[in-house]
Amino acid sequence: DLLFRLPMAVKPQRALLTAPAFSEYEAALQLHGCHVERFLLTEENGFCLGEDFITRITPDTDLIFLCQPNNPTGVTTERTLLLRILERCRETGTLLALDECFLDFVEAPEELSMQGVLAGNPLVIFRAFTKFYGMAGLRLGYCLSADQTLLERMSQAGPPWAVSSAAQAAGIAALAEKEYGERL
Repeated sequence: DLLFRLPMAVKPQRALLTAPAFSEYEAALQLHGCHVERFLLTEENGFCLGEDFITRITPDTDLIFLCQPNNPTGVTTERTLLLRILERCRETGTLLALDECFLDFVEAPEELSMQGVLAGNPLVIFRAFTKFYGMAGLRLGYCLSADQTLLERMSQAGPPWAVSSAAQAAGIAALAEKEYGERL
């Protein structure tokens, strides 16, 4: 739901995606008439995002969707490269949407997460309970951003009943279950 609310709230004209990537990013963007440019991740470079991605971010790029780790390849991007990408986004006025929904499955996720640099940056981070806590049928996720105005626009960009009360209760219970994550 949030992946679709973001383009509805931002109304981007041009977006940059990696390929391969989770198909819902492109679906959400195209639903709102956004032109999608693709940056190909190749087998030759291990499907890794490289420095050359930064050169594709221009002032005409309104929004970038990246997945950390990438879905479907499972490849992570070094945090230092993500920080350089975020710096370029600041320079060009581009919003970086970073999907960290699978980050809990990698070793030392806190070293790869960009949550600590939200303040003052054009950054939205998506997280989910559906993967790590095995709640796929409940469709429960959240996003983080220091841009309160953007979060309010996203909240207004969809139906008010998008998350069921059962999913909300399950999310609250999952947050209280600290030992679960430590056991994995």
